Amino acid sequence: MRTGTADDFLARLEDSGDHPARSDEVVAWMNAAGPRAARVHLHLNRAL
Repeated sequence: MRTGTADDFLARLEDSGDHPARSDEVVAWMNAAGPRAARVHLHLNRAL
């Protein structure tokens, strides 16, 4: 398991080429596709 700060994590994420959509974009896509969606958990830049 890696340890470090949120800034360390975001730097590793940027270097990995992983650029997910913003959580508000994903919620908007889900709402446009059907039932209402909402974030129930947000961890740094990943949402559930």
